[in-house]
Order: sequence, then structure tokens, then C-alpha cells
Amino acid sequence: MYERVLAATDSRLPVRFHNYRIPRNSWRRLDGDAVHYQTDYHDPLADVPMGAEYRQRWLAVQVPIPLRTGEPGLGVVVQESYQRAIGNDLQRLRARIQLLSASMLGLVIVLVIPTWALVMRLMRLN
Repeated sequence: MYERVLAATDSRLPVRFHNYRIPRNSWRRLDGDAVHYQTDYHDPLADVPMGAEYRQRWLAVQVPIPLRTGEPGLGVVVQESYQRAIGNDLQRLRARIQLLSASMLGLVIVLVIPTWALVMRLMRLN
């Protein structure tokens, strides 16, 4: 998208891009680590008219890059589409669980109900 914006604006990044920030309090910290993460990250570029491809759920991690003085400096954000990372696997897992549930229900109908009917019939004969 960066190249498309530059091409549309005579190779100058619009000022509105300078104001896009990711709130610090939106990140969760991994235990005992400087790495922060989000499981439902909102990419600020999704709010740009040309940012339709960024309007989706993202998994993201943010790693701080300290300055030479040891103070926090910038942070690097790496994001991956939720759907591409685990969404498809979850859909396959859901389908397999549904198939297994239907199979188990079929097994109950085929085995347990006739067995129960046989037990009830034998109890009436005694």
C-alpha cells in the first residue's frame, strides 16, 4: 500500500500517515518478557480509504528496540492474518468435531438403543 499511496500523491507521504499510532495499553505482555502481543490486532492502516486489505483480524507481536541509552525507543510490530495463521485450522477442527459428534450419535442409535430394547424385553420375560 505504501507504494500505491506514494504513486497517488506525487511521492510524498500524506501528513495523516504521520498521526497513526498504536496505543501502548492495547498490548498484553508475555510472562517475564519484553515481547507484547495481541490476538485481535487492529492495523491503523485499515482506516485509510486504500486500506481494505488491512480490515481483518490480525495476530501481532511487538518487540521494543531500546536506544543506546537503554531507554525504550521504537517498537517493531509483526502481524499475521488470523485467518491464514489459525483460522483455517480452526474451521477444519470444527468440521472434524461435528463429524465425530454425528458418528457418535449414530453409534448410540445403532448400538445402545437396540441393546436397551433387548434388556427391557428380557426383563419383561422374567
